[in-house]
Amino acid sequence: MSANAEETSAQAGVVSAAAEQVSKSVQTVTVATKEMNASIREVAKQATDAARVATTGVKVADATNTTVAKLGESSAEIGQVIKVITSIAEQTNLPGAQRHDRGGPGRRGRARASRSSPTR
Repeated sequence: MSANAEETSAQAGVVSAAAEQVSKSVQTVTVATKEMNASIREVAKQATDAARVATTGVKVADATNTTVAKLGESSAEIGQVIKVITSIAEQTNLPGAQRHDRGGPGRRGRARASRSSPTR
């Protein structure tokens, strides 16, 4: 009977050591799970931040596209104004109009008038 008791005691020791090893393994898994949860939370936070930055980028790109479109419209309008100004300039740049302006500043029209006045 004493041999049975020693055998049972030895088996109890093996079971106790195995239980301690399982307990340590469970603790390791618990710590690893907590670290994994923290990592998952950080990844989720980073993903949320990235989505926010992407949304802001899309809004800025949309605003830029709108501005560029308005600039295109404005440049077309400026082109029309330039055409009108060019047309007016071409109409006022007639050869007859240039003859009246030979006297320089302040003397406009005098060259023609002096030629037509009688000589003294």
